[in-house]
Amino acid sequence: MRASVIIPAYNACERLYYNLIALNNQNYPSNEFEVIVINNGSSDKTAKMLSQFHANYRLLTITLVKNRGIAYARNKGILKAVGEILIFHDSDMIATRDFIKNHTEAHEDTNMVVCGSCWRRVYSYYYKNLRGYLMENFNKIKYKYNIKNQYLNNRDKQRLLTKEQILDGSFIDYSFDLNMPFIFSLKQVIEKHGEELVGYNFPWRFFITNNCSVYKENIMNVGLFDQKIKRYGFEDYDLGIRLHKFGCKYIFKDNIISVHQEHPTNYTRDDVWYNLYYMCEKYNSSHFVDMLLVCSNMCRVIDQSLMNDIMNDIKQISQIDKYKELIEVFITLLKVLRNRYYKKDVPNGKKIILQYKKSEPNFNIDLQKIQEQGKEIYEELGLSHFIESLYTLIKDVYDIDLINVSL
Repeated sequence: MRASVIIPAYNACERLYYNLIALNNQNYPSNEFEVIVINNGSSDKTAKMLSQFHANYRLLTITLVKNRGIAYARNKGILKAVGEILIFHDSDMIATRDFIKNHTEAHEDTNMVVCGSCWRRVYSYYYKNLRGYLMENFNKIKYKYNIKNQYLNNRDKQRLLTKEQILDGSFIDYSFDLNMPFIFSLKQVIEKHGEELVGYNFPWRFFITNNCSVYKENIMNVGLFDQKIKRYGFEDYDLGIRLHKFGCKYIFKDNIISVHQEHPTNYTRDDVWYNLYYMCEKYNSSHFVDMLLVCSNMCRVIDQSLMNDIMNDIKQISQIDKYKELIEVFITLLKVLRNRYYKKDVPNGKKIILQYKKSEPNFNIDLQKIQEQGKEIYEELGLSHFIESLYTLIKDVYDIDLINVSL
């Protein structure tokens, strides 16, 4: 079998139904792919819907009594999959008819990771408890549905799209691009580096598991998803960077489209910070400095628009033994700043408290040596981005400006 579509699902019955309907409508041989749904401890009508759903492809359901995190659920699906290529999809997605065809055809060899568009959104249902940007975006496009506010306000949940609109593809007319800094940054990368992501040091940022695919043998080689990541977020980055370090080539294909059905969020900001903290601790080494650079976004000290240039400098500096210590200092300073911004609830390890507390670093560095080596790297090698970022970190941690102070 060519492909296995892996879908974890948690209390998303009506959205999962539309997802499976769209997969029934693929222009790809139904005997060449399977769909594996992992019912991840749902308490809604997901189990009943799955038992009654008529699929024209091989549909396998795995039922988990308790939700043990999305990484655990996906791993269950991976281990059951028989397809050569694993296509990661979320329960609340609606794929276009050529979704599976385009994913499989994009794999020119077994070493590729294929990433599709992740920013298309649609409101297939209206939920009374929509809040924040979800409600703002709905108000901008609700005119398309030709419905009245009073009609919506009388219902906790109201269907906006029909099964027929999923099948004839007209649901796409109601979709829109999500506007947020993360999406803007990905689009800028594609504009600069192209779909092949040539010269981009963080291609795993595109490994977003609502629309990406990879050969199963590569997943098995790098060790599946990290099941210690139980809260929302970053389990895809975690696997993505390991595939990158393993030597997989990333490509982005804008013709692979699946649209996210907007719904009230089932995660908290605390979940994101908790997992981010875990990622920084797990990858706290020079080999994964690229991950630490991306995660440093929380501190807002490193200029995110220069991250690729900084990483290019680090690659060159790491080849020169006498300068390797500078990279370790860089990593240590990033950790100091992380610890200033939040702390872990030590007794049970379940809560991250966002804070900013100015504190003295508990380590010493040779500032004069750093300044001397920084000058050498800047003048002799012309690598300014890393040095300027290192000096910025030193200024924030030690309140010393190495650019304008002679030691």
